[in-house]
Amino acid sequence: LSVIVLLYFLRNFIFKENPLIAFITCLIFLIHPIHTEVIANAKSRDEILSFLFIILTFIAALRYRENKEKKQLLYGLLFYFLAFLSKEYAITLLVLIPMLLYIVKGDTLKESVISTIPYFCVALIYLFIRFSIVGKGGTIENPDVLNAPFKYATTPEKWATKIEILNHYLRLLFYPNPLSCDYSYNVIPYTNFRNGWVWMSVMIHLSMITATLILFFKRNILSFALAFYLLHLFLISNFLMEIGATMGERLIYHSSLGFAIMIAVLLNWLIAKINPVSTKKIIGIASGVIISIWCAVIIIERNAQWKNDASLFIADAQTVPNSTLANGNAGKAYIDLSDKPENKAQEKELVNKAIYHLNKAVSIHKEYVNGYLNLGVAYFKLKEYDKARATWDIVKQIYPNNPYLKNNLKLMGTVYYNDAMNFGPKQPLEALKLLEKAVEVDPENANYWYNLGGVSYTVHDFEKARNAWTKTLLLDPNNQQAKGGMAALPPVN
Repeated sequence: LSVIVLLYFLRNFIFKENPLIAFITCLIFLIHPIHTEVIANAKSRDEILSFLFIILTFIAALRYRENKEKKQLLYGLLFYFLAFLSKEYAITLLVLIPMLLYIVKGDTLKESVISTIPYFCVALIYLFIRFSIVGKGGTIENPDVLNAPFKYATTPEKWATKIEILNHYLRLLFYPNPLSCDYSYNVIPYTNFRNGWVWMSVMIHLSMITATLILFFKRNILSFALAFYLLHLFLISNFLMEIGATMGERLIYHSSLGFAIMIAVLLNWLIAKINPVSTKKIIGIASGVIISIWCAVIIIERNAQWKNDASLFIADAQTVPNSTLANGNAGKAYIDLSDKPENKAQEKELVNKAIYHLNKAVSIHKEYVNGYLNLGVAYFKLKEYDKARATWDIVKQIYPNNPYLKNNLKLMGTVYYNDAMNFGPKQPLEALKLLEKAVEVDPENANYWYNLGGVSYTVHDFEKARNAWTKTLLLDPNNQQAKGGMAALPPVN
């Protein structure tokens, strides 16, 4: 739907005299592999709806400029409000609408700005609603580097890395392979201003800004394409505010329209140089088919990887091997696969693969809580309980109140307790060791303390029995068995 509306917009308002450019733009936008994440990821419907309502706003604004029908103005304001409700990229239209009116309709700068005043009012209404409901949003900085990706960077490293990341977006637009759902810590290492690629990015993007300004006053549509690319890129660049991610393929969805327009104009210019007309058609069609097939090969493979969490995370752990999150998610995926009845014969192999990726994840990010939690689960499944406990002890140091940690330790306490009961009175010393481990991992369980007291009494360690039953009664004051045990103890000397 978005591409159909886009074609209508370009064909009827921007490239009336050259429909081929409109078609090529839409074809590039439609088949570009970088959009696979936006389409496959349910969360990214906000990107698609935002883009759709932005294009509908352009159409209504230009229709109103042509016929002055009030209903077109109302449509434009409604679509603009819906664009804001989808995602706040809509703020860019306060610049892009007057640009369109100036470039396409030939309005003066003053006329263009005045025509945009109703849209400023909608933006103010939206911002008022937003701040009245959620205020400024989160005000406490997230302590985890996975949500604050520049946490460990110095200020120069932070800015150099942000600038260099802009090159990554350009590379993926020109050559979208390989693709990844994750670019968090440490996929893109911190860099500094001694890196030549940083200065290359500075020169490229300053040149684009300069070209935007020069072409604007020449009323060249490429100025609009460049502005559409740069303004949306600026919002997700971490320059204005930290967005909690280094980069993401879904985040370049809007900007890619500006890229598609520029490539379409360039291709149209090249095709126009070819003669005769029959040769031009053959080369144009052949080029379109070749590019479409190349994109299709990438997209079909990538779509298969997006089938479910397991297929996606396992594939991307290979694509971005230095990613904490990709390895952590791959490890969790292997654990989930090992739980499936149909994979029973491969359970141990799958768990070992999980351990490999989870160890890699926590080696990259030493405070990766979920990584340690799942690593402990993997060891637990292999019955390597001491390793599981050691791993969960690390979680306790990082995040002592983690709710999953408490549940995991309770489960481990149950295992220690059941094993201790299996030894029973025949091997009381072995039972004693296991019960001591049980109360260490789950110290709030009165039953474990009571049985620890009972086994201690059996081996004549009366002081340990007294301490264990005292703890039992603190947790369960009405425990008659513990009271009886205390009464049976010899008096303290």
